[in-house]
Amino acid sequence: MGSNYFEKDGKPFYVIGVHYIPRTEGMQWWWLWNPREIEEDFAHMAELGLNAARIDVITSFIEPRPGQYNEKALKRFEEFFEMAREHDILVHPALLVGYELGDWWDVPWRHGRNPYEDIELLELQIRHVRMLAERFKDKTNLLAWDLTDEPPIGFGKKTKPPMGEHWTRVLCNAIRNAGDKHPLTIGTVGQELIGGPFRADLVKENLDLVCVHPYPFFNEEFFPDPLISIRATYDAAFEVRLSLSAGKPVLISEFGASTTSFSEKRVADYYRILMWSSLINGACGVIAWMYADPVHREWGPFVRIPATEIGMGITREDGTDKPAAAQMKEFSEIVAKIDLSSFKCVRPSAGIVVPREAAGSLRYSDIELPEPVQVFSVPVHTLVSEANHQSVMRTLLNSFNLAKEAHLDVSFPREDSLLEPYGLIITPGQWNYYLTFGSKILDYVKGGGAYYLSISGDYLQAAVPNLTHLCGVLSEDVIYPERMVKIRIKKDFYCLKQGEAFEIPAAGTGRLVSVTTGDLIAVDDQDRPAIITNKVGKGKTLLITYPIERYLSEVPNVYSYDTCYRIYKAIKQWAGINDHFDCSSPFVEMGTLANKAGNSRYLILINHSGIVVKDILKVAPKPTHIRDFISGMTVPFQKADGETAVPFQLEPCGVKVFSFSF
Repeated sequence: MGSNYFEKDGKPFYVIGVHYIPRTEGMQWWWLWNPREIEEDFAHMAELGLNAARIDVITSFIEPRPGQYNEKALKRFEEFFEMAREHDILVHPALLVGYELGDWWDVPWRHGRNPYEDIELLELQIRHVRMLAERFKDKTNLLAWDLTDEPPIGFGKKTKPPMGEHWTRVLCNAIRNAGDKHPLTIGTVGQELIGGPFRADLVKENLDLVCVHPYPFFNEEFFPDPLISIRATYDAAFEVRLSLSAGKPVLISEFGASTTSFSEKRVADYYRILMWSSLINGACGVIAWMYADPVHREWGPFVRIPATEIGMGITREDGTDKPAAAQMKEFSEIVAKIDLSSFKCVRPSAGIVVPREAAGSLRYSDIELPEPVQVFSVPVHTLVSEANHQSVMRTLLNSFNLAKEAHLDVSFPREDSLLEPYGLIITPGQWNYYLTFGSKILDYVKGGGAYYLSISGDYLQAAVPNLTHLCGVLSEDVIYPERMVKIRIKKDFYCLKQGEAFEIPAAGTGRLVSVTTGDLIAVDDQDRPAIITNKVGKGKTLLITYPIERYLSEVPNVYSYDTCYRIYKAIKQWAGINDHFDCSSPFVEMGTLANKAGNSRYLILINHSGIVVKDILKVAPKPTHIRDFISGMTVPFQKADGETAVPFQLEPCGVKVFSFSF
């Protein structure tokens, strides 16, 4: 595997695949072996341009009794690899699967024990994966080993982070000690969102890549929105960027939506948005859940699970393609034409800082403290507890949404990361950082950085270190707003004009401040300071006294009408961040892939809404040539207000790909 993408014959490629469960045999397919159907399905996957199939390797079939391996099962596994190879399909096996689709496919000898913590079970798992690695280590069409699917769901919901990390480490060591050099990962779902024990930051040191399974409709506390909406369609991008900033490549090893809950066209639109958005946000591939709707719906587990699962396939129960399959084929054909060895995602110019404890670190061992403290002091009170972890992550998510709407490209540096590579640092909504970060951000600003923060009036989250020095204000008290917070611009501030107002449903407190050395930009409806800028050393700060990102996180479908992205647009201009491309619509996501010299770029425009968007693309500096990459047609452009202007139209959920030469 390369630095970000998988490679074949030394060339990077984008993984585009499906999770494979045959339509006829369902989850019983390992027992009801039907090689003819598998062959036909592989041939169809190849026709669709797919290059990978993820599968569940059911532990109880491979190892029916402790330490005794089923040779018939292993031969079928071998046969599966060979059938896939004949159609250039890479196999991505998820190991140690005993819980899937809401049913237990468990070994009868587990006896209720937690496999991530029980010593005997852990030893058996080590032997199990080592045996598989020794047997299949030379397979050239093995994409990567997935240690298991969506831990700790099913078996070990009470697993703590140290045990999750230990389990990951000993299993990875067992595979590598067997001489297997294939990449290793874990197919996790929602671990960053909920604060689980398999978060990327906790297990990354043992893995070659990390995985995410974005399902916004299963997380309504984060995404109280329709399927086609700004927040829901940015779920994948958010989870990719959040995990990518942990330092390892990210594979979306499951995604999808059910045609029993949404129309086939709407699901296809969702696929189109998610796949293209994942590409421009740095994922190394996408694997859809799943290949086929089941024929035998009266069989377990389909007979008793929510009906959503019987409609998740990209093909119907009769074998015909749904529109989502056509979207995967079209995506595959276009992406295959992009030289990923020459074109890379552009590094984000702004960073939304993830609190160290939200990322999973609760220790003093990596902080310089007097030796007695190092040895004897153990953290008890957490800044990001299990109770408020989701609130912190919802705030980060909505900051990401606003940045996307403002066409501000962001990543998620951790609290203890270097800040200097970024032109703008953002800490939205609440202060959950260590005092050491307060000193760090002050040094960053003094050195010339731009820093934006919004704060609440909450007693534990409002005590920002160096607030007076940083922001030019004095913290006075808490504000308990009524139903709406109204912010009114007092004087022109970049794209914000005097008199422009923003109304946000209040979901918590604000912070009452008095201005000392700062410059007052906006006030609330009672003329209390709401937006203040300040100069510190060579840098500058911008403070909002209401946690607007946290407020927005509480409002269903808020991005269909909210205009707070304009505040982020002004912050981007204030910070001096000038990207090559911009447009006015908040519904359009913009992402670029650039060559090393910077004189050639792909620009991908994605409409995250269900309406037609007509807009003008502004380009600087002036390009020498613009081509519609999909149609191959040359795109005319004109000069307007010192910038190159390119009119464009995006159909609902539509995508355009342009090739620029400079």
